[in-house]
Amino acid sequence: VEGDLHVEGDINMHDLPAKGEDIASVLIVTGDLTCDRLINSWAGAVLVGGNLTVHDVFVNSFENACASVLGAVSVYFYHGQDTWLEVGGAARFQYGDGYALPRGFRDARKERTEPVHDALASYAAYGFEEGPQWQRSGAFLGALHRGELPFRP
Repeated sequence: VEGDLHVEGDINMHDLPAKGEDIASVLIVTGDLTCDRLINSWAGAVLVGGNLTVHDVFVNSFENACASVLGAVSVYFYHGQDTWLEVGGAARFQYGDGYALPRGFRDARKERTEPVHDALASYAAYGFEEGPQWQRSGAFLGALHRGELPFRP
């Protein structure tokens, strides 16, 4: 997309390939990207030339997925287990299970931006209070993919 993309609703790249196809999804927006929910895909790429605002959930925790934003990032709940979000500006996550790193980072432990609330508190905010972190994560993603995850608590 050349310029800004503002979606009142979801962008779900995970469900784009037909069942059984092994195709990565790529979303490139040269300006700002705003939506309610953003779901990346296996080996998918989200590339934003401006700012990224996700009002509810951004799921980026897929094998070989990547996301890079040249501007600032504001996401209510960032789910990026084992996959970071690369940012050129400031990053802010209210809730989540993951982190952002600045472009050109040298020390991931020192330079990472984490959510205001840790992973366990984040899952609990959506009602997933039982079990260890990995179980809560699986329940959260399962509910999201089944369309059962409520919007922001």
